[in-house]
Amino acid sequence: MGAGNWISSGTTQNGTSNRALIKFDVAAVVPVGATVTDAGLYVWVTRTPIDGNTDSVFSLRRMLRPWGEGANPTPATSPGFGLPALAGDATWSHSFWDTNAWTVPGGLEGTDYSAAISTTASIAGESAEAYFFESGGTIGDVQSWLDHPESNFGWMLKTEDETSRFTARRFGSRELQDPAGSPQLVITYLPPVRIHTIQAASNQVSLTFNADIGYFYRVEACGGLGVTNAWAVLTNHGLALTPGPRTTTDITTNAQRFYRVRRD
Repeated sequence: MGAGNWISSGTTQNGTSNRALIKFDVAAVVPVGATVTDAGLYVWVTRTPIDGNTDSVFSLRRMLRPWGEGANPTPATSPGFGLPALAGDATWSHSFWDTNAWTVPGGLEGTDYSAAISTTASIAGESAEAYFFESGGTIGDVQSWLDHPESNFGWMLKTEDETSRFTARRFGSRELQDPAGSPQLVITYLPPVRIHTIQAASNQVSLTFNADIGYFYRVEACGGLGVTNAWAVLTNHGLALTPGPRTTTDITTNAQRFYRVRRD
Protein backbone atom coordinates (compact mmCIF):
# COMPACT_ATOMS: atom_id res chain seq x y z
CA MET A 1 0.00 0.00 0.00
CA GLY A 2 2.89 2.32 -0.82
CA ALA A 3 0.62 4.95 -2.39
CA GLY A 4 -1.97 4.82 0.38
CA ASN A 5 -2.91 7.88 2.39
CA TRP A 6 -1.56 6.49 5.65
CA ILE A 7 1.27 4.37 7.04
CA SER A 8 0.57 1.87 9.82
CA SER A 9 2.70 1.06 12.85
CA GLY A 10 2.07 -0.79 16.08
CA THR A 11 0.23 -3.97 17.14
CA THR A 12 -3.43 -4.44 16.27
CA GLN A 13 -6.18 -5.77 18.51
CA ASN A 14 -5.67 -9.11 16.72
CA GLY A 15 -1.99 -9.22 17.67
CA THR A 16 -0.49 -8.53 14.24
CA SER A 17 2.51 -6.21 14.11
CA ASN A 18 3.14 -3.29 11.76
CA ARG A 19 6.24 -1.19 11.20
CA ALA A 20 6.31 1.94 9.06
CA LEU A 21 9.09 3.28 6.84
CA ILE A 22 9.60 6.94 6.03
CA LYS A 23 12.27 8.83 4.10
CA PHE A 24 13.04 12.44 3.16
CA ASP A 25 15.42 13.59 0.42
CA VAL A 26 17.53 15.84 2.65
CA ALA A 27 20.24 16.52 0.07
CA ALA A 28 17.64 17.93 -2.34
CA VAL A 29 16.66 20.80 -0.03
CA VAL A 30 19.66 21.51 2.24
CA PRO A 31 22.87 22.85 0.66
CA VAL A 32 25.92 20.61 0.66
CA GLY A 33 28.32 21.56 3.43
CA ALA A 34 25.63 22.97 5.72
CA THR A 35 25.71 22.22 9.46
CA VAL A 36 22.43 20.85 10.81
CA THR A 37 21.67 22.42 14.19
CA ASP A 38 18.18 20.98 14.74
CA ALA A 39 15.94 18.39 13.08
CA GLY A 40 12.53 17.13 14.16
CA LEU A 41 9.79 14.97 12.65
CA TYR A 42 6.09 15.80 12.93
CA VAL A 43 3.53 13.02 12.37
CA TRP A 44 -0.24 13.01 12.73
CA VAL A 45 -2.32 10.05 13.94
CA THR A 46 -5.37 9.58 11.69
CA ARG A 47 -6.87 6.48 13.33
CA THR A 48 -6.58 4.16 16.33
CA PRO A 49 -8.04 0.65 16.86
CA ILE A 50 -11.84 0.77 16.82
CA ASP A 51 -12.20 -1.25 20.02
CA GLY A 52 -9.86 0.93 22.08
CA ASN A 53 -6.22 1.91 22.13
CA THR A 54 -3.14 1.51 24.28
CA ASP A 55 -0.72 4.40 24.61
CA SER A 56 2.77 3.43 23.53
CA VAL A 57 6.27 4.79 23.12
CA PHE A 58 7.25 4.81 19.46
CA SER A 59 10.83 5.06 18.25
CA LEU A 60 12.62 6.16 15.12
CA ARG A 61 15.29 3.70 14.02
CA ARG A 62 17.65 4.52 11.19
CA MET A 63 17.27 2.17 8.23
CA LEU A 64 20.49 0.48 7.09
CA ARG A 65 19.40 -0.76 3.67
CA PRO A 66 17.22 0.51 0.81
CA TRP A 67 13.54 -0.35 0.44
CA GLY A 68 10.80 0.31 -2.08
CA GLU A 69 7.50 2.17 -2.23
CA GLY A 70 4.79 0.57 -4.34
CA ALA A 71 1.95 2.13 -6.29
CA ASN A 72 -0.97 0.51 -4.45
CA PRO A 73 -3.53 3.11 -3.30
CA THR A 74 -5.63 3.01 -0.15
CA PRO A 75 -7.90 -0.08 -0.45
CA ALA A 76 -11.63 0.52 -0.61
CA THR A 77 -12.39 -2.50 1.59
CA SER A 78 -10.56 -4.18 4.50
CA PRO A 79 -8.07 -1.31 4.80
CA GLY A 80 -6.29 -3.00 7.69
CA PHE A 81 -5.14 -5.79 5.38
CA GLY A 82 -3.74 -3.56 2.64
CA LEU A 83 -3.52 -4.93 -0.90
CA PRO A 84 -1.50 -7.67 -2.65
CA ALA A 85 2.10 -6.51 -3.07
CA LEU A 86 3.35 -5.10 -6.36
CA ALA A 87 6.88 -5.34 -7.73
CA GLY A 88 9.23 -3.18 -5.65
CA ASP A 89 6.93 -2.87 -2.62
CA ALA A 90 8.32 -2.88 0.90
CA THR A 91 6.36 -5.53 2.82
CA TRP A 92 6.73 -7.40 6.10
CA SER A 93 8.78 -10.04 4.29
CA HIS A 94 10.61 -7.99 1.64
CA SER A 95 12.41 -4.68 1.29
CA PHE A 96 11.60 -4.91 -2.44
CA TRP A 97 8.86 -7.38 -3.35
CA ASP A 98 9.57 -10.06 -4.32
CA THR A 99 13.31 -10.14 -5.03
CA ASN A 100 14.93 -8.71 -1.87
CA ALA A 101 13.85 -10.24 1.43
CA TRP A 102 14.58 -8.72 4.82
CA THR A 103 17.12 -10.67 6.86
CA VAL A 104 14.15 -11.79 8.98
CA PRO A 105 10.47 -10.86 8.47
CA GLY A 106 9.93 -7.31 9.66
CA GLY A 107 13.65 -6.57 9.45
CA LEU A 108 16.52 -7.57 11.70
CA GLU A 109 17.71 -5.11 14.33
CA GLY A 110 21.33 -4.15 13.76
CA THR A 111 21.32 -5.41 10.16
CA ASP A 112 18.24 -4.05 8.38
CA TYR A 113 17.68 -1.19 10.82
CA SER A 114 19.76 0.34 13.58
CA ALA A 115 19.86 -1.18 17.04
CA ALA A 116 20.31 2.35 18.37
CA ILE A 117 17.18 4.44 18.85
CA SER A 118 17.43 7.87 17.25
CA THR A 119 14.59 9.27 19.37
CA THR A 120 11.22 8.38 20.88
CA ALA A 121 7.80 9.93 21.46
CA SER A 122 4.78 8.79 23.45
CA ILE A 123 1.85 8.27 21.08
CA ALA A 124 -1.72 8.36 22.39
CA GLY A 125 -4.82 8.74 20.19
CA GLU A 126 -5.98 10.96 17.38
CA SER A 127 -5.33 14.65 17.92
CA ALA A 128 -5.43 17.88 16.02
CA GLU A 129 -1.86 18.38 17.22
CA ALA A 130 1.09 16.54 15.72
CA TYR A 131 3.35 14.19 17.60
CA PHE A 132 6.96 15.34 17.53
CA PHE A 133 10.20 13.35 17.39
CA GLU A 134 13.41 15.26 18.11
CA SER A 135 16.78 14.62 19.72
CA GLY A 136 20.49 14.68 19.08
CA GLY A 137 19.90 11.40 17.25
CA THR A 138 17.62 12.96 14.65
CA ILE A 139 20.10 15.81 14.16
CA GLY A 140 22.91 13.31 13.63
CA ASP A 141 20.85 11.24 11.20
CA VAL A 142 19.91 14.24 9.07
CA GLN A 143 23.48 15.56 9.04
CA SER A 144 24.73 12.15 7.95
CA TRP A 145 22.12 11.94 5.19
CA LEU A 146 23.17 15.38 3.96
CA ASP A 147 26.87 14.49 3.96
CA HIS A 148 26.34 10.95 2.60
CA PRO A 149 23.08 10.88 0.61
CA GLU A 150 23.92 7.42 -0.73
CA SER A 151 23.28 6.04 2.78
CA ASN A 152 19.95 7.81 3.29
CA PHE A 153 17.41 5.00 3.72
CA GLY A 154 15.20 6.92 6.13
CA TRP A 155 13.70 5.75 9.41
CA MET A 156 11.62 2.89 10.70
CA LEU A 157 8.76 4.05 12.94
CA LYS A 158 7.87 1.29 15.40
CA THR A 159 6.36 0.83 18.83
CA GLU A 160 8.83 -0.24 21.50
CA ASP A 161 6.13 -2.52 22.98
CA GLU A 162 5.10 -4.85 20.18
CA THR A 163 3.71 -7.42 22.64
CA SER A 164 0.85 -5.16 23.76
CA ARG A 165 -2.26 -5.11 21.60
CA PHE A 166 -4.15 -1.97 20.57
CA THR A 167 -0.94 0.06 20.06
CA ALA A 168 -1.53 0.18 16.29
CA ARG A 169 -1.81 3.65 14.79
CA ARG A 170 -2.39 5.06 11.35
CA PHE A 171 -0.21 8.04 10.54
CA GLY A 172 -0.93 10.36 7.64
CA SER A 173 1.32 9.75 4.63
CA ARG A 174 2.48 12.13 1.91
CA GLU A 175 -0.50 11.00 -0.18
CA LEU A 176 -2.98 12.26 2.42
CA GLN A 177 -5.64 14.46 0.85
CA ASP A 178 -4.86 17.23 3.33
CA PRO A 179 -1.08 17.77 3.15
CA ALA A 180 -1.19 19.53 6.52
CA GLY A 181 -1.46 16.05 8.03
CA SER A 182 1.47 14.56 6.10
CA PRO A 183 4.79 13.86 7.83
CA GLN A 184 6.99 16.92 8.04
CA LEU A 185 10.71 16.99 8.69
CA VAL A 186 11.76 20.43 9.95
CA ILE A 187 15.48 21.20 9.64
CA THR A 188 17.44 24.15 11.00
CA TYR A 189 20.95 24.62 9.64
CA LEU A 190 23.85 26.97 9.23
CA PRO A 191 24.76 27.55 5.59
CA PRO A 192 28.09 26.21 4.31
CA VAL A 193 31.22 28.10 5.31
CA ARG A 194 32.41 30.34 2.49
CA ILE A 195 35.96 31.51 1.84
CA HIS A 196 35.32 35.20 1.28
CA THR A 197 38.90 36.39 0.66
CA ILE A 198 41.84 34.63 -0.96
CA GLN A 199 45.18 36.18 -1.87
CA ALA A 200 48.21 34.67 -3.60
CA ALA A 201 51.74 36.08 -3.62
CA SER A 202 54.60 34.02 -4.98
CA ASN A 203 54.18 30.58 -3.37
CA GLN A 204 52.06 31.80 -0.43
CA VAL A 205 48.27 31.63 -0.36
CA SER A 206 46.18 33.28 2.38
CA LEU A 207 42.46 32.69 2.74
CA THR A 208 39.89 34.10 5.16
CA PHE A 209 36.47 32.88 6.30
CA ASN A 210 34.01 33.89 9.02
CA ALA A 211 33.53 31.66 12.08
CA ASP A 212 30.41 31.22 14.21
CA ILE A 213 30.60 30.84 18.00
CA GLY A 214 30.64 27.29 19.33
CA TYR A 215 32.13 25.42 16.38
CA PHE A 216 35.50 23.97 15.41
CA TYR A 217 36.81 24.67 11.94
CA ARG A 218 39.40 23.02 9.76
CA VAL A 219 40.83 24.17 6.45
CA GLU A 220 41.58 21.40 3.97
CA ALA A 221 43.51 21.40 0.71
CA CYS A 222 44.01 19.09 -2.25
CA GLY A 223 45.71 19.12 -5.62
CA GLY A 224 42.84 17.66 -7.67
CA LEU A 225 39.09 17.31 -7.23
CA GLY A 226 38.87 14.04 -9.12
CA VAL A 227 41.08 12.11 -6.70
CA THR A 228 39.35 10.03 -4.01
CA ASN A 229 40.24 10.98 -0.42
CA ALA A 230 42.57 13.70 -1.72
CA TRP A 231 41.63 16.31 0.92
CA ALA A 232 44.21 16.82 3.67
CA VAL A 233 43.92 19.03 6.76
CA LEU A 234 45.92 22.21 6.36
CA THR A 235 44.91 24.02 9.58
CA ASN A 236 42.77 23.10 12.58
CA HIS A 237 41.12 26.11 14.18
CA GLY A 238 40.09 25.63 17.79
CA LEU A 239 36.64 26.17 19.26
CA ALA A 240 35.38 29.59 18.18
CA LEU A 241 34.64 31.57 21.35
CA THR A 242 34.02 34.76 19.41
CA PRO A 243 32.61 35.28 15.92
CA GLY A 244 34.58 36.84 13.12
CA PRO A 245 37.22 36.23 10.47
CA ARG A 246 39.83 33.47 10.61
CA THR A 247 42.86 33.38 8.30
CA THR A 248 44.92 30.41 7.12
CA THR A 249 48.16 30.60 5.15
CA ASP A 250 49.50 27.89 2.87
CA ILE A 251 52.99 27.63 1.35
CA THR A 252 52.78 25.62 -1.86
CA THR A 253 54.65 25.04 -5.09
CA ASN A 254 51.71 23.28 -6.77
CA ALA A 255 50.46 24.79 -10.01
CA GLN A 256 46.92 23.82 -8.97
CA ARG A 257 45.48 23.87 -5.45
CA PHE A 258 41.94 23.63 -4.06
CA TYR A 259 40.72 24.68 -0.60
CA ARG A 260 37.65 24.16 1.53
CA VAL A 261 36.58 24.92 5.11
CA ARG A 262 34.72 22.34 7.27
CA ARG A 263 32.72 23.17 10.38
CA ASP A 264 32.25 20.66 13.23
